[in-house]
Amino acid sequence: MRSIIFLVPFLLLALLPRPSADSDSLAVIAVPYSYSLLRYEIEALGGRMPARLLLWLQGTRLDEKQGRETVKRFFEIREEARRLRRQLDAAVAGARPAEDIATIQRRLAALEREAAALQPDGESVLERDVRQALMKEGLGSPPLGAPLFFPPVQVHFARLPHVLVVSPRERIQLQRTFLLDENLSLAQMEDIEAQVARRNLSGLVERVGGVATYPAIIPDSASLESTLRATAHEWTHHYLIFHPLGRAYWSSETMTTINETVADIVGGEVGRQTLRSYTEGPARTAPAPEPARDVAFFVQEMRATRRQVDALLAQGKVDEAERYMEQQRQFLAEHGYYLRKLNQAYFAFHGTYADSPASVSPLGGQLAALRARSRSLGEFLQTIAQVGGVEDYQRLLAQKGIR
Repeated sequence: MRSIIFLVPFLLLALLPRPSADSDSLAVIAVPYSYSLLRYEIEALGGRMPARLLLWLQGTRLDEKQGRETVKRFFEIREEARRLRRQLDAAVAGARPAEDIATIQRRLAALEREAAALQPDGESVLERDVRQALMKEGLGSPPLGAPLFFPPVQVHFARLPHVLVVSPRERIQLQRTFLLDENLSLAQMEDIEAQVARRNLSGLVERVGGVATYPAIIPDSASLESTLRATAHEWTHHYLIFHPLGRAYWSSETMTTINETVADIVGGEVGRQTLRSYTEGPARTAPAPEPARDVAFFVQEMRATRRQVDALLAQGKVDEAERYMEQQRQFLAEHGYYLRKLNQAYFAFHGTYADSPASVSPLGGQLAALRARSRSLGEFLQTIAQVGGVEDYQRLLAQKGIR
């Protein structure tokens, strides 16, 4: 297993499209700001992985109760740190006394030290709990049938990189993506997008939600629920790489969408199942959930916008479609939904998730129906994992009576 831990990152990297700055004018834009996956892997494996490997081989030194208390404390610290950062920004903007600013900075530094000390155990406990949830679904059997969970659940909480998404202007299509530095400023993001626009293309720079490197990069600012969901989502990509579906990820937009939607389905179910083990007992104070009608409003407006944009682009009315998207962006902002940019690249990127408000693909409903007709989540994933192309997918739907 030790060899797998070191080999898997390079297998994942080999499956990623690699731009050449010499032959690709888009890569010329991205290269100065590129995020190095190789650097991340070297730092993760060479810096922190020896201790994490020991924890993985021996199991976390914390029992179940201690482990979950550690995880809860870790996320409480992160929430308090976010609150203090907002206070610090307000204090600086409001020209508060230097003593007040220094007090906030000292408290923030202390919290960050405590979080850093808890992070290795916190990651290990989360990995263990997600692994147990996956095992209950009959998942994680290695290719050769050895009595080990495969692939191991491995995550690292970190600041996520940005991604440059490029689409043609005349249609919505995920043409290219480039991982970019995690510390881009707004001015840099807008400059990159402007360079793409000068090539008569639609560009968008935003932060990714997770990266299926190994260990998977999970956002260090997410809630416990989001972290559990993202951990299971990224593990699904790791699992699928060893099956036809994952290997077909880049073969077409349809296969990309199927992969991402399957990972969302698994991530959602496993995340909710694992979260229940953390929320047993006295309820903790939590933000009130967003009203369902507001979520429905956003989904409805985004899908209506997508359909209208598709119709305008089909008629060759590119400028009109772009004006319409900007009007809709402002309309959504008036209702409390803030999107920095709404363009063809936005829909191309978010449309790869068939259950996303930005998607009008039938794949989401089809995959939901396939999941509903499966006896378990494990059966669903094992079945869809064997799909290596669009024809395989259509054949599977026909066998299950799904249209």
